[in-house]
Amino acid sequence: QFEQITKHLTQQEILAEDTQPITAELSTEFAAALTANEFSTNTLSTNELATNKLVTNQMSTDNVAINKHKSRQFIFAGFALLTSLLIGVGIYSETLFAPADLPARYIAVLPATIINSNAENPIAGMQKDLVTATLDDAIRQSIINTKGLRLISRREVAGVSKTSAGETASLVDIAAATGASDMITTELDCNNVKCDVTLSRLTVKNNSNDNKNSTNKWTVLAQKKWPSQIENYYDIKEITQSYLAGVYPEYNEKHLDQQSIKQQDYLAFATLYNTVLVQGRSDDNTLEQLQNILTSSPYLYSAYALYRKTAIDLYYKTNEIKYAELAKKVLSLAPPDYKYSIFQAIDEFWISLALSDFSQAGEQLNIAIQRGIDESTKLELQAALHMDNNELLKAISSYQSALTLRSSTNTLYNLAFSFYLLSDFTNAKQSLNILLDTIPQDYDAKQLLADIYLSEGALTPAIAMYEAIIKVNPQSSDIDNLGLAYTLAGRYQDALRMAQLAVKTSPKHPTKILNLADIKLILGATEQAHMHYLQVVELNKTRNDVKSWIERSQAYVHLGRKKEAIKALNQAKKLAPDNGEVAFAAALVYSQLGEDVSAVNQVEEALAANFGIIWFNLPWFDSLCSNTDFKTVVAEAGKTERCQLNF
Repeated sequence: QFEQITKHLTQQEILAEDTQPITAELSTEFAAALTANEFSTNTLSTNELATNKLVTNQMSTDNVAINKHKSRQFIFAGFALLTSLLIGVGIYSETLFAPADLPARYIAVLPATIINSNAENPIAGMQKDLVTATLDDAIRQSIINTKGLRLISRREVAGVSKTSAGETASLVDIAAATGASDMITTELDCNNVKCDVTLSRLTVKNNSNDNKNSTNKWTVLAQKKWPSQIENYYDIKEITQSYLAGVYPEYNEKHLDQQSIKQQDYLAFATLYNTVLVQGRSDDNTLEQLQNILTSSPYLYSAYALYRKTAIDLYYKTNEIKYAELAKKVLSLAPPDYKYSIFQAIDEFWISLALSDFSQAGEQLNIAIQRGIDESTKLELQAALHMDNNELLKAISSYQSALTLRSSTNTLYNLAFSFYLLSDFTNAKQSLNILLDTIPQDYDAKQLLADIYLSEGALTPAIAMYEAIIKVNPQSSDIDNLGLAYTLAGRYQDALRMAQLAVKTSPKHPTKILNLADIKLILGATEQAHMHYLQVVELNKTRNDVKSWIERSQAYVHLGRKKEAIKALNQAKKLAPDNGEVAFAAALVYSQLGEDVSAVNQVEEALAANFGIIWFNLPWFDSLCSNTDFKTVVAEAGKTERCQLNF
């Protein structure tokens, strides 16, 4: 079963992203633009920020665009977040409650290693992909379907499997980052006829009991070896699951009885498994093929989850609700064994969450609980629901409780991100520092840390981190945020280059278009800026989240549409009355409308929410320099020179 994961991207961010592929031409353009900036703050090591490439495309996040990367924009990324990433499991998250007398085992499945000892008759590339995909599916399905065994997601494991230098991480480091109690490894020695498979269960032995300075040694607890004929992929699946059961003999209770599947249907499924999860590709044809497979072999349970994952990914990319409706229809046609299982309830949960149907998502979560979901998964799903429903304090509580059950860096990141959305930067940075102590090269953690620096107005470290991140992996959101940092630093031409690149990569993303409009307005290209502001209004017209209302309020005020600006701002305040970015937007709107008293009041609220004073260096606030209270506020913040700045 495949991974339902996403590092807290807002649902609306994903729907708006419409990101274009990073072509060689664009990569060159990124490099040229960065070179033109003449970095003066690039003090961080590129290697330090290197992102793990081990299984980059094995999972596109179900709730997120499937690369790993979140769009965290500073026009407030909203609270409609798809927080599916936090589930350290396969498609159905973790398995369910363990038998009462057995402890739950948290299992990390490591990528298979494959060799060709027979150089004269090597295994073909396509055969190798299908064999490894079949083994991977078989192992994960077996773990998920066994009570007491809990699968740690492939993406979580992949994220810690390489060091910053590109070397394979130690088992000790992987366990520290994921909270794994067990690891499964597979080694294949293949030729063009068969593969000799070695499957091992590893667990930890502490070399000195109760000694905090002790070291943990991972050893093989059980091992199985067998030959598998290539081409008989369903047979490979069944044999693999049989041998995996053999290394966990005490865990023998299953959730669903496995039914016979047609050989040709499983071959077709394995091919799609490799295409979607390994290569990261899916389209309408993928859904059609999966539906044909399920029509022919309705008891191929993992195909339902792959269908749901693919459909929701396409929904994020296109904003076409038909994909979510197709997923619901396919699940409704499943046989009773699956339809009334925990797995079906969890699938329905993620579909409802993707659609922001929080009531239905909550109902499906309750059904999953009634059917026996384990405590760890329950907490993580609750956190996802709370995050999407803007119940951040409840989400934080759920994450903290989940961490007591498994010390996952994934969950630790989500906790940090929740604090970040609450403008609690102190606790956010504390959580990130704990994470980075475990995984110094963690890409997402460094991105979020850069975002926090930007929010706080700490431009030197923010610019240095964004520049280094973009050199490793040029994502449009980071490019956009770098442009914002340049704007705050008064480097307007550099900011313009970054804003143009961000919009070129994500041409229908309202936040990026708004930032481009702002820099063009600052540079005097008023007509072009107004065209972009109109685009922002149009792209946000059907949305009802905090971020979209903030963007509309700013676009309207720059267009001179005062009443509409106030109405949009009031909607944002209604949804998030105590948020720092809402206060910042309110200060901007009131300042542009000449309502100085209200503007200064909102400046104070934004500063109280840890918004950096440097954000009020923007030209939108120049008129406040005639206000004594504003001068007092900026002086108390240590920026007495603010009103002597020339823009």
